[in-house]
Amino acid sequence: MDTYFASPEMTDDKELSHEIGIVSNDPVMTGLLHSISGILAILDENRQILAVNDSFLKLVGIDDQREILGLRPGRVLQCVYSDDGPSGCGTTKYCSTCGAAIAIVSSLGQNISEQRICALSANRDGKIIDIALLVKSHPIMIGSKRFILLFLQDITNQQQRAALERTFFHDTNNLLTILMGTSELIVDEGNFISFYVHNSQEIPQKIANRIFQRNFSTKEQDGRGTGTFSMKLFGEKFLGGKVDFSTSKADGTIFKFSYPV
Repeated sequence: MDTYFASPEMTDDKELSHEIGIVSNDPVMTGLLHSISGILAILDENRQILAVNDSFLKLVGIDDQREILGLRPGRVLQCVYSDDGPSGCGTTKYCSTCGAAIAIVSSLGQNISEQRICALSANRDGKIIDIALLVKSHPIMIGSKRFILLFLQDITNQQQRAALERTFFHDTNNLLTILMGTSELIVDEGNFISFYVHNSQEIPQKIANRIFQRNFSTKEQDGRGTGTFSMKLFGEKFLGGKVDFSTSKADGTIFKFSYPV
């Protein structure tokens, strides 16, 4: 298997150079790149970058766009999963739940505008940082060639503010309710006391791969994607315990928090 999600096909160098020329010589495209203050990239049908604006370069910390032409967005944004698969960005087992990949693939497949939230974990100088991006993919024709306008908006602060309220006023209340109402799920395991929470539903593998990733959610509302992340952060970093889970069709899903005693 060369891909878990999007097509692995890459544009050859000759055609890529031709596509870059089409975009750079089109007055509408150059006008958009110079007039839009937000983050913008132009992709070909194989999801490769043909041009970006200054805001995009600033986001990724690059001065010359020639360094990134022909690459895919995840590689340029330094997504931690972009090199996991045999064909990189868009083809790894994590990409089927990536908001950016879903937006681009849906836009290409249905020839419509598509908007999603992307929970990006990026490797910046050896440090993993979590970024929430609002991604809009819009197809556009230049002559007989189709391209993708990829608009990005950094909504990390907005997401974190919404998540803070949700975490402390909603998720914390739910957690307390669970702990107070399910004492039969508290087990003494010698050096640990373990709390178990069971749900009869299995979590699909593509969701399970990113279950503890900050900003990742199957829902599109603001402030989502912090529940399991906060549970793991609070349980492990602050309480010094261990948070884990198992999921299967036969047993459903079991979250476990083990606290040392």
